[in-house]
Order: sequence, then C-alpha cells, then structure tokens
Amino acid sequence: AGSKNFEKWPNVVRVILGDRDGGTGGGGAVDTRIPPPTKDVTSHDAATSSLSTTTNDAPHTTTSTSSSSSSPIWNTTTDELTHLQTNIDDTTPEILSYTLTQLLAAGALDAWFAPIVMKKSRPAHTLHALCRAGDEKALLRIIVTETTTLGVRVFRNVERVALRRVVETVDTEWGPVRVKVRLLKDGDGGEEEEESVLGMKAEFDDCREIASRCHVPLRVVTERAVEILKRTYGGGR
Repeated sequence: AGSKNFEKWPNVVRVILGDRDGGTGGGGAVDTRIPPPTKDVTSHDAATSSLSTTTNDAPHTTTSTSSSSSSPIWNTTTDELTHLQTNIDDTTPEILSYTLTQLLAAGALDAWFAPIVMKKSRPAHTLHALCRAGDEKALLRIIVTETTTLGVRVFRNVERVALRRVVETVDTEWGPVRVKVRLLKDGDGGEEEEESVLGMKAEFDDCREIASRCHVPLRVVTERAVEILKRTYGGGR
C-alpha cells in the first residue's frame, strides 16, 4: 500500500497468485477471477445544463445554472450522469445527423460523434450521448431504432464537473441578445468571495436572427452584445 490517501479509491496494488497449468507448482489452472472494486471511479468532465431563472434590473436579465451536489474544487458543481455510446459503420450521414437531433430533443445533455476506424479498416463513427438516469431508456430506444447498431455501451454514475454560469440578456440597438457568462471562485467558494469572469459568448441563434433581419454582419452583432455586457461586469475576457 502507498502512503497517499485518495478520496475515491484505495492506494494499493492488487496481486493475483496462481499455478501454471501443467507446471511444477502443483498443476492447477490459474484463478484469474478478480473481485469487483469497492467503488465506481469512472470520471468524465462536461458542462452543466440545468437552469433556473432570476431577473435583474435593466438593461439585462439573468438566467443562472444549478446542479445536484457540491464539487470539492473551486465553486464548481458535480452531477452523476449516464454515458451511452455505440460504434456505427454502415449508415448514412443523413441518418446520423437526424439521430443526433432526436437525442438532444429527447433530453440528452450532450450528444456527439467521433470518427473511428473499425475492423477491415472501415471508416466509422462512435455515437455518444450524455444524459440523466431518467432519460436513459428513451435515448437507448432512439439509438437502436434510428441506427443500424446491434448494441449500446452504458456507463452509469459518470461524474461531470461543471463551472457555474449565467445567461444574461442585453439590449443592443438591433434587439435583445442572450450572452453566456462562465464564472469561477478561485478560493474555498465562500459567500463573500468574488467570482472571476472566465469568458463571455453571445448566443448564436439570437445574433444570426438579428444579422439576417437588420442586414448587419454577424461578427458585428456578437461583438456588440459582448461589449455591452462587459461594461456591466466591469471587464471580463
């Protein structure tokens, strides 16, 4: 055993002893059975997406995120989610795109593809979906009915660490635009501790609608929305 104490698993090395089949150590087969771990330590990072709404004074309103439990680092939060994945090498891009859209509409917190190479050097994709336990069955049904897969890998109790974020609505000369703000407390997360603004990003759909309607370059709309909000926050990146 090592001297360092980890929070989620023991600092020990597992050793399996056995005899070779037909050897001099007794002639028995090696017992390769390994006892299950005492705790699931699978971990992945992702962003939070559960929302609650509060309203501030003009010129903007605020939508703030919430999550299920407190994280041990900074002022982030953690959720225990389910990660679904399957490899697909015999369907069309149109089907894959439609499946992704259906997963997000059915409650997936995130869904994405990753290019891979399968047997016989076939180009393929791994379909991933991240969801809460209550949405798992519905998403599994979408995957098996919309794609050609024969099975889906299910990883439960996947831990997701997420920053706190708020969605502000600013009033530009062309109309309202939502802006997402990432926030972080670098200390112990006390109530009196100030949060740092890590970044701001204007909502693409809002900016696209304004750019199309007002015949203004999309880049100008996004930069203007962030500029207005930075003045409210007194800076930011």
